[in-house]
Amino acid sequence: MSTMKTSTPLKGLQFSIMGLGSTAYPHFCGFAHSIKTLMATNGATELCPLAEGDELSGEEETFKAWTQGVIQASCKEFCIADNNKMKEKLQASLLEDNTEWDVDRFRVVAAPWAFSKGQGHDACKGLSMAHKRNVLPCKLKMKKNLQAPYSDRKTILVSLDTGGTKDLLYLPGDHVAIFPCNNPKLVSEILQLQTDNTDTWRQSIRVQFKDASTKEWKPLKRLPDCTLYEAFHRYLDISTTPSQKLLKHLTAFAGDAHAKNQLHALANKKEAYNKWKATLNPNLIDTLKLFPSVKVPASLLLSQLPLLKHRYYSISSSPELLANKIHITVAVLEYVAGGRKQFGVCSNWLNNLTFGDVIPCFIQPAPAFHMPVKKTTPIIMIGPGTGIAPFRSFWQQRQYEMSRQLSDNKKVNRLYGEAYVYFGCRTSLDNIYCLETKEVEKKGILTRVYTAFSREDNHAKMYVQSLLLKNEKEVFDLIENKEAQVYVCGNVEMAEDVQKVLENIIASGHRKNANLETSGKSFMRKLEEEGRYHKDIFGINLHSPKNRNSEHK
Repeated sequence: MSTMKTSTPLKGLQFSIMGLGSTAYPHFCGFAHSIKTLMATNGATELCPLAEGDELSGEEETFKAWTQGVIQASCKEFCIADNNKMKEKLQASLLEDNTEWDVDRFRVVAAPWAFSKGQGHDACKGLSMAHKRNVLPCKLKMKKNLQAPYSDRKTILVSLDTGGTKDLLYLPGDHVAIFPCNNPKLVSEILQLQTDNTDTWRQSIRVQFKDASTKEWKPLKRLPDCTLYEAFHRYLDISTTPSQKLLKHLTAFAGDAHAKNQLHALANKKEAYNKWKATLNPNLIDTLKLFPSVKVPASLLLSQLPLLKHRYYSISSSPELLANKIHITVAVLEYVAGGRKQFGVCSNWLNNLTFGDVIPCFIQPAPAFHMPVKKTTPIIMIGPGTGIAPFRSFWQQRQYEMSRQLSDNKKVNRLYGEAYVYFGCRTSLDNIYCLETKEVEKKGILTRVYTAFSREDNHAKMYVQSLLLKNEKEVFDLIENKEAQVYVCGNVEMAEDVQKVLENIIASGHRKNANLETSGKSFMRKLEEEGRYHKDIFGINLHSPKNRNSEHK
């Protein structure tokens, strides 16, 4: 890398970068920008401007626009602009699943008779097709409110029964991806805006597109055959604010000039769109109500709305202690935006399920957040709010392993390193695993549990960062002398604050104990490179208390 900085080894190379990220995190697409700078510094030339794909807003549209730009620029640069056949082949290969809207390109037809008359709809099979993942069914085994009765919040423990499915095996620290459904009330509203004939809601349909080369009508692979109700209930995202591209399509169906002008401005002026989105936070239904003259065809929504995404949750159970079970810790999300109460899609869907209901899901391994291989290694677990979720899987796993060892607790404990939990919440009413942590601490499974309350009456405001600083001697000794591994789970702001505190503790400890001036930043970077500093971080939630497991990672 040092050689590259002093020369131009990439001179003559042309490149274009598409960055993927989320605006919920700081340094959005920062890695893509760093690579761009590095390439340019070393002599490469940018063929097309860097594109930023936002997970929260139209990343697929951004990708398609970037791809088209790269194709056009490449054809021009490499003198194949006049070869239309080659150009068409290149575009077809890169945009095989292109769903660019045109009124004559999409249609909705009745699904085959056999499906309509009794086969029923296999949600997991349909989701697997739509998301190109192996989505598997679990069943709701148990649901329990973890908050104290008088708390104004609700956090639930959800138990999923895997039925022994091998593809749903996991390790402590892994995630489970849950595919939720939209609120039935919202679905009914959008269907009523589509048609007054409720009989058509339950008829099985198929979305088709006209192939540009063969002119044949083919099934649109992004949606399985299903009813119109099922499409809006399970497959399509109707809760987020419509993208500028969708607003542009809606403009064509506006019945009056005023609505058309307003939609045109929102679709084409980023500043106006962002202000509208921030002020009203309108979903699709709100948008259609704001512009009642818009009579949008079902084919437009079925082909252009984004798919309803899965939500990741840290698994809160040990697969060996609780065989064939997956536990997750979910904060039920309710917030006020646009002057009205709104609800998290997945958390509220889970909260409203009943025993035996099917939950489509898949396991997402997180090897960088697994427990140490060496069991004598001490661990420090830092997780306020539902950030404690993965650490429950840690102490349950240790509980299982210790129960299988010798009955003499003192001998057993020698086989395991110290284990510290730093948990934070507002008040004692929000101390969600209080009884369980007390029990495992008493049994010696956890060495110590430290709890910080930020809004407890008659107590000074305390955060996990404050507790770490308060225990800096112990923390320094664990990291420096006992080679402890550190795990942090929670929102990005907390994680950054925790890292700064740890950097200060390390620098201060070296100064006091060895008279060394050490960079805390470089030490923590080295710790991460050695696999001793693990982070499971999620973005900032703009509307609600900041925790990942309330909705998604």
